[in-house]
Formats: sequence, structure tokens, C-alpha cells
Amino acid sequence: MENGEMKEGYSMKEKGSNDNKVENETRLPYTILVVEDDAGSLRLIQRNLRRAGFHTEGVSNGTEAIAWVVDNPTTTLMLLDYRLPDMTGKQLLETLAEQQCSVPFIIMTGYGDERTAVEMMKLGARDYLVKDIGFLDLLPTVVEQVVEQLATEKRLADAEEALRQSEKNFRNIFKFVPESLLAINNHVEILNSNKAFEELLRKYSPALNMSEGELREIIVAKLRQHFGKMQHGIIEIDRNPTA
Repeated sequence: MENGEMKEGYSMKEKGSNDNKVENETRLPYTILVVEDDAGSLRLIQRNLRRAGFHTEGVSNGTEAIAWVVDNPTTTLMLLDYRLPDMTGKQLLETLAEQQCSVPFIIMTGYGDERTAVEMMKLGARDYLVKDIGFLDLLPTVVEQVVEQLATEKRLADAEEALRQSEKNFRNIFKFVPESLLAINNHVEILNSNKAFEELLRKYSPALNMSEGELREIIVAKLRQHFGKMQHGIIEIDRNPTA
């Protein structure tokens, strides 16, 4: 890793820091895995993220990172130093993919290594951070933005899944309701029919000397006629209803 300039940022940060500052705990359900081989840099990164309200775990090489992700598949985000003692960030991601594991990640690179960052963005990095003098100040903001994006994506995915399940439940109910039912659109075209309606067609089409399809078309034609009258304000009332 390249951390010379980051340590300069560390010294500047320390001058105005307050070690007794109370951590914001509003984001503690989010776990950030920090993969950084330099012990001092790892400690500093974790402290800044904890002060921003994130729960963090730290490892110093790719092997440890892989083991952590495999054992903790719900890890929110990985803050990944590209150059590690035992592998590169790209090799780490490839190994995770081979084990059918994945985790959203932000890549960290040294100054002048932006090309690597761009390459990692193409491989799915949510963002990247260059370890320059402003790295520590920018770190919590970038992590917060990515975490919020992930949370939004999860809410959308959950809503879509709930909608799919609701539609599935409706189709099941629609299918097995004992009364004959048709689902039609605004043009009175059949979108779906339930089991009882199909049984009705099978039962009466032979007696009417027509196919099930022909009987279906007659029913649809009657429906179109009925809805056409409704649209034109024509309502037929049976003045002598039978009991």
C-alpha cells in the first residue's frame, strides 16, 4: 500500500481531534469491513468511521478479508485497499466470486494510481478513494453516500419482491375462486380466466355445438355490448325481476 501522504493527513487530523468525542450510533447496524495492511492507517480509518456512526471490522490482508466475507455474508460494505501483502484487490474479488460470495466495495488506491481505480470501478466498485492529504476528511462522506445508495436499492428490491408475491397470491386466489371469473382490460379483452370459467366453457360448449373458443368469443362479445351501453349511459332495468 502507499500511505505516506495519508500519514500526513493523519497528523493534521490529530491536531484538531477530540479522543473523547461521543460516537454517533445511528448507523451501527451497518458493518464496514476495512481491508488495510498498515496497522496505523487501519486504526485511523476505523476510528473515523466509528465517529461517523458505523460499526467497523478490520483485517490486514486478502486472506483474512475473504474469510470474513464468507463467514459474514451480510457485511454492508468493504473498504478495500488495492495493494495487499498477499494479493491485489482484483484477485481478492475473483476469489470471492469463485466461492460465490460478493460484497459491495469501495476501492482505496495510492496517489497517481487512478487508472487502477477506474479499472476497479468497471469491476463493480461503488466508488473509489485516493489516499491523498484529504482522504480522511472525505472518507466518512463517501462511505455514507454509498451506504445510503445500498439502503435505497434494498428498499426498492424489497418492494418489488413484495409486489411479485402479492401478484402471485392474487393469481392463486383468482384461479381457485369457485365462481367463474374473467380479468379484462379497458378494451374488454380477456387477460386471464380462472378454473371455474374454463370448466364452464368445457361443460356448455358441446351442448351449444361449438368449440370452447367460439363460446369464449360470444361471451366476450356480450361483455363488450354490455360495457358499451354503460359507457353511453344506457342502463337496462328489469322491472319484473324473478325471485
